[in-house]
Amino acid sequence: MCHRTGHLSRGNYPDALVVKASLRVDRGNDIGTVVYTVHVTFQYDPENPFDIDFMFAAPDSGSCTWLLGREQLIEGLLKGSCTTTFSVRQVTVISAEGEAEPALLRLILRGMRSRAVFEMELGPVRQWLVGTLAAVEAGTEGLRLDWDGFLAGLTNGRF
Repeated sequence: MCHRTGHLSRGNYPDALVVKASLRVDRGNDIGTVVYTVHVTFQYDPENPFDIDFMFAAPDSGSCTWLLGREQLIEGLLKGSCTTTFSVRQVTVISAEGEAEPALLRLILRGMRSRAVFEMELGPVRQWLVGTLAAVEAGTEGLRLDWDGFLAGLTNGRF
């Protein structure tokens, strides 16, 4: 099941980032693990400054959009972030020769009986995330929201 976020950002800054990721689906007690290659599109809209849209798409398949808080992604990259339904963290991979490979971003989405583990190169995601912070500085997100408009809509103009 996918969590729909409504519309994806159409803003120009920062541009959407599309990265190739591996997807490993673990199905609890089922036999084996299934591995896919998917594309993940990261989109950020400064007018909706708290959230990042992740659109996951696989060849010859549909797509699914998830919403994640930008602060949760940043926290996950800095020290790891985990809830009962998802976790995000930076992972360092060591090659057979003992060399450190480029760091990966690991995003795990958990369901009742299965989990999806996405891994992608961290560098482009980190650089893109810096662009979101240039667009809207951390801690200033609430200043961009139209609180009066929100309350007027919620109270049918009585506020």
